[in-house]
Amino acid sequence: VQHPRLSYLPFLLPRLHAFFTTFLIDPDVSHHQGWLSYEDVPLKWHYPVGLLYDLYSGASPAQANSSDPNGRSSTQQHPSTLPWRLILHFTGWPDEQLVQPDAEGKVLHDAFINTVKEADFLRNGTAKGIMSLSKDDSTQLWTAVRERTLDP
Repeated sequence: VQHPRLSYLPFLLPRLHAFFTTFLIDPDVSHHQGWLSYEDVPLKWHYPVGLLYDLYSGASPAQANSSDPNGRSSTQQHPSTLPWRLILHFTGWPDEQLVQPDAEGKVLHDAFINTVKEADFLRNGTAKGIMSLSKDDSTQLWTAVRERTLDP
C-alpha cells in the first residue's frame, strides 16, 4: 500500500480495515480502533507518515537523491528501506504510548491545527499567521490535507 508522506495513518485505516475485515477475530471493530507498529513500537498517528518513516526506518531524505564523488547514487550504497513493513493491530490499544483517536477525526484535526500553530511560531516567532485564518480557510486547509489535494 502506498500512502503520501504528507498524510496521516488514520486516513489509511478505513481502507486497511475494509481489506482485512474478513480476517479479523472481531469483524465489528471500528477502523478508528486500528493502530500500526514498527518493530514493536506503536506509531504516533498524529505525526505525518513521512516523518514516521524517516524516524523509524533509518532513512534520510537527504541521502535519497545524493551521490558520492564517483557518481554512484546512495541507493546503490545503502540497502533499500522499502517496503516499510508495519503491523496493523485492531486490539490491545497501547494506552501508555498513544492517545486513541475518535471516530469523527476531531482529535486528529485538533492535533494537526496545533502542530501547524507550533510550526508557524517556530518559523515566524509568532502563530499570528495561522491564528488569523478564517474558519473557512482553516477548514479548507484541513480538507486539503485530508483529501490530499495540497497544491505545491
